[in-house]
Amino acid sequence: MPEVPSAKEMEKNGVQLGEMNMLLLKKIEELTLYIIEQKNEISELRKEIAEINPKIIYETNLLINNLIIINRVLVCPGFECEW
Repeated sequence: MPEVPSAKEMEKNGVQLGEMNMLLLKKIEELTLYIIEQKNEISELRKEIAEINPKIIYETNLLINNLIIINRVLVCPGFECEW
């Protein structure tokens, strides 16, 4: 993690508990803000998906219906076949 000394550095130079506590609290705050940001982004993406899904279903049904019509025209030109 940036700004946090490595284990080797701490072993070599020791640890100032007050400084380390402040640094860790800062990192906790940064991570908390990042999590909140991610939750908001996920919420927005879920809204987009909820809007897109019905459109996809509608378009898919249109395609299926068009394929059925095309199939009937190709298989039974003039619509002589009985369905």
